[in-house]
Amino acid sequence: MLWLYLHFPHLLLDHIRRHQTSTGALAIVDGAGHFVVQACPTARDLGIETGMRLKTALGLAPDLNIMRADPKQEAWLLEDQARWLYHYAAHITLAPPDGIWAEVSSLQKLYRGCRRFGKRWSRH
Repeated sequence: MLWLYLHFPHLLLDHIRRHQTSTGALAIVDGAGHFVVQACPTARDLGIETGMRLKTALGLAPDLNIMRADPKQEAWLLEDQARWLYHYAAHITLAPPDGIWAEVSSLQKLYRGCRRFGKRWSRH
């Protein structure tokens, strides 16, 4: 069997950015609101990094948009990715908090190689 691991290190951040009209710097902070756990490219360009204290991040970018991490929403988003993946692979295993394993041996035959089905998935 051939398995493919899909890693979504910025799943919540990407979801928020897709559904938000603001294009400013955005950071996701931990549940306590003390540390940055994800930062968008605009925030990273301003020097904001994962693991940085929120106070330091606000010193670098006073207009920083802040969202608190929501483990339930992240779990739902990961499950949503898995539901989409069921269109292509029947055997899927969630690897919380940010990964999915998919058995792709049958897809390799269908698409005549790993590269072809990889290109197909990357369009979505």
